[in-house]
Amino acid sequence: MRKLIFMALLMSLLFIGTVFGYGDNGPLYVAYYEKYNITGNTTGDGLVSSTIESITGYIVINNTGTTINDTLYDVWVAVNISNNITGPEVYVNGTPKGVFIESSAPAYTNLPNANTYIHIPILPNNSYVIIKFAIDKSITGVPLIINETYSDTKIPSERLSNWSVYLNISRNVSALPATDTPVSVIMTKYLSNDPNNYGSDTWNFLNITGAIANEGSITLWDGPYFLPGYNDSLTWTGVVINTTKNATITINITGNNTYTNRTGTLMKYGFAVIFFEFNGTKSGTKIEGIYATGYGGVSATKEGPFLNASSGKYEIWYESANVSNKASSYYFNLTHVTIWAVNGSNPVILDPFNITLLIPNSKQTSSPNEILSPGSVWSSTKYAFTFDGIPVVWANCTFKVADENITLINRSINEYSTKYGSSYVVV
Repeated sequence: MRKLIFMALLMSLLFIGTVFGYGDNGPLYVAYYEKYNITGNTTGDGLVSSTIESITGYIVINNTGTTINDTLYDVWVAVNISNNITGPEVYVNGTPKGVFIESSAPAYTNLPNANTYIHIPILPNNSYVIIKFAIDKSITGVPLIINETYSDTKIPSERLSNWSVYLNISRNVSALPATDTPVSVIMTKYLSNDPNNYGSDTWNFLNITGAIANEGSITLWDGPYFLPGYNDSLTWTGVVINTTKNATITINITGNNTYTNRTGTLMKYGFAVIFFEFNGTKSGTKIEGIYATGYGGVSATKEGPFLNASSGKYEIWYESANVSNKASSYYFNLTHVTIWAVNGSNPVILDPFNITLLIPNSKQTSSPNEILSPGSVWSSTKYAFTFDGIPVVWANCTFKVADENITLINRSINEYSTKYGSSYVVV
């Protein structure tokens, strides 16, 4: 007589974790940047003539999870790219496998319509991917309006002279996403006697003696383009220009030039590097949605057999499931769980999806919609079914990363320069 009662943890099926939602703290960051390469020329008598050389779009997909358990799989990012003049290409691949640009995504992702889909089969923690493409620079203007004037446009040679530089930076509202978009600005001013860095080698003394600004912080320091031991450089930080204020600074300079020709000439004495940043972009490119799978586990449990009083047989079984979040940083929203039993005793050789083996009344589905924190476990209720044999119980589930675990960034910024930090150089 079968009176043995036993409990068995059986094989688990891989489950799918879907990433949808937008938060502020990651750990999955999907950022879209439009970076401007700008040059500016000044004569010291007013408006700086600035030109956009290029605009490049960058999509950065960054998994900042803390441990290997935060690895993401089968990542899809839906993007509508607009006003581009080149197609998207993989610029940086920090993953162990390829990154693919597709025109469609699988139906199971439930992603919205888009003209571009980025597929990353595996995105380990602390790894990222960058996609880039060129944007039509004619769609917008230079975001900043810079005016630069001098207190003196002529100084004598071979004599210490003092002059002031007056700089005003305002927003070019027509080149911003909205009329009230604030712009953050950092400026570094370099004095130089290096012909390779916008200077003239006849300067034997250049020094910034002081500076006053209407906002932000000013730091004077010994820069790389003049002799050591001088305050020949200035950094201006903490500047935000908006609908109510521009940024202004006055820089006082002392210099001596050893030029000896009697004919007047224009002497370069340095340059300024502009860093800027504002929320929003101008091309119309938009991240439409994100899908990914995460790291978790699902297990099925069976108990029985128990006596069926109606038939007098030991044929009543109970099935249940446990779902665990094995990630270290991600919270999962458990959305769907399915439990079912099949006829057979060896789970290694069984096909759990063969409907001819499904035991009647054993398939149960639920929609918990519960948030699982890292390391937590969700347990289903116990479901009963009748089977005169030894069943194999299976379970699978779907979940999505909690909304606050994914952060979207949409921002415009100056293009990076390995030499000066920013490509926006005013000479």
